[in-house]
Amino acid sequence: MMSAIIRVEDVHFAYPESEPVFDCLNQRIEEGEFLLVTGSSGSGKSTFLRLLNGLIPNFSGGTFGGRVTVAGLDTLKNPTRAIASKVSFVFQDPECQMVMGDVEAEIAFALENQALEPELIRERIIEAAAATGITDLLNRRTSTLSCGQMQRVALAQALATRPMAVVLDEPTSQLDPRTAASFLGCLKSINRQGTTVVISEHRLDGLIPLADRAFDTDRMRMKDPAQLRIPKPSPQKLKPKSPNEKNTAPIVLQAEALKKKLGQNKALDGVDLRIRKGEFVCIAGENGCGKTTLIRHFNAIYRPDEGRVISFGQDTRGILPEDLAHRIGYVSQNPSDYLFHDTVLKELEFTLDCQGKRGNPEKTLSRLGLFDLKDRYPRDLSCGQRQLAAIASVMVSDPDMLVLDEPTRGVDPRFKKRLFNLLKSIQMMSKTVVVVTHDLHWLAQQTDRAILMESGKISWDGPACHLIKKMSQTQGRQK
Repeated sequence: MMSAIIRVEDVHFAYPESEPVFDCLNQRIEEGEFLLVTGSSGSGKSTFLRLLNGLIPNFSGGTFGGRVTVAGLDTLKNPTRAIASKVSFVFQDPECQMVMGDVEAEIAFALENQALEPELIRERIIEAAAATGITDLLNRRTSTLSCGQMQRVALAQALATRPMAVVLDEPTSQLDPRTAASFLGCLKSINRQGTTVVISEHRLDGLIPLADRAFDTDRMRMKDPAQLRIPKPSPQKLKPKSPNEKNTAPIVLQAEALKKKLGQNKALDGVDLRIRKGEFVCIAGENGCGKTTLIRHFNAIYRPDEGRVISFGQDTRGILPEDLAHRIGYVSQNPSDYLFHDTVLKELEFTLDCQGKRGNPEKTLSRLGLFDLKDRYPRDLSCGQRQLAAIASVMVSDPDMLVLDEPTRGVDPRFKKRLFNLLKSIQMMSKTVVVVTHDLHWLAQQTDRAILMESGKISWDGPACHLIKKMSQTQGRQK
């Protein structure tokens, strides 16, 4: 029998002023195991992972009882650096882990903290970059990376220290299907070499064959991964919506010959685009293809290097983001960018105060299933709940266009269905909805129109269902 690298014994934990997440939890994780952690949004997946390296309770506050040991080290009695040398952690928000200016320095940072020789540091960097497929990113500024690229950099940083275990929280939530498959292949490779892998995910299809066991946080028990059910969408929803009908609604956003560089990298290369009032548009494509860069031009967060963007009749080259805030509600990939008040309700009230608008925060929270969380501290919420709270904080002011970057990141199918129904109801009010997503099976098939980007250009613009069929056929040939 394998020996346990991590033991969780009689653990009780509750966040401040909240009900217990765990009550007398007992689990063990074996050396060399590949453990999948699954469960609904808010069921305790991230909390469980943060027990494994001492982040809880050492940095979380709350009420803690019991004992967690990592390679024999009690997480309460040993310094964080000692635990970190045994267990590397990759967070849901990889941008939160970036502390250095460029990718190579980012990977080197943890190694320098271990006082390794420069030659060995360089060797580890090359090794970790090759293992995660980011060799071509080593000289890039971290500020120019897509979130998917940051996710791989965070994994490279974790692997470079050669830990006994790697713990990952929703690491494929921002990755396109091909990059996600490559990422999981990398995890399986290091697992075969003896590294223990603990991973929390909602996207299960690529993980079930890799996992030795699955810990279900809804029922707080271990499962055979083969018992996990992967929800599939109804096939009838793939029918196009009047593909031959000409849309004559007013144009609310127009990009003309749009070009943009981030650092020395060409992020957008001559994009022409028109979006009309009342459309529900999905923007898809592989990591780093320019999706986020494009939508950040819609509300003047980015200014064109060449070409122009007209948003609701205004040339974005001459205005500020706040000039469009009342017309365009934008939610980035990182919900923490929007959450800085004491309660969820106050986040929504702050938006209304800033824009001088009236609204109904409680009704907005109810529509997203967050009403019971209105008095909770936002940063104590699960990733999925924080994602929805960020969307609520923007949606409450009733903008004419809602632009969401990876809104289904870290949420379970139940939350996705609620979000989709909400977006459709917003569209029915003649509002425009634009969604960037890799989650094609839950959002792209429901939208009126899909845009596929490749290398900073639009390579497809048409009915979403046709794009899904095309991409499925391409993936089938690749297999």
